[in-house]
Amino acid sequence: MHIKKIVDEASAKLSIILPDKFLYTHEQDFLNSYINHKYSNGTYIVDFSNTSYLDSSGLSMIILLKDFADKLNSQVFLEYPPNSQVARILSIAGFNHIFPT
Repeated sequence: MHIKKIVDEASAKLSIILPDKFLYTHEQDFLNSYINHKYSNGTYIVDFSNTSYLDSSGLSMIILLKDFADKLNSQVFLEYPPNSQVARILSIAGFNHIFPT
């Protein structure tokens, strides 16, 4: 599965739906999913509902999205199933303190 996106221009919201495994090989697709959607005071949602694994490159890509959004005074929200492997990885990396869910 590739990275998918749902764009809502009216509310300045972009949802990025990640594949089963979010790895370094998705770097360009992930960047392309948001780079042309510059929303001041907007919302970027990263949806991990279909994701069972991410590596350190995946974590880095999320941080790059946060840097991008911060420059636009926008927010990044992470959506993931509680008690999932992804939830554990994000918690170990401290993302639960950086990103609202």
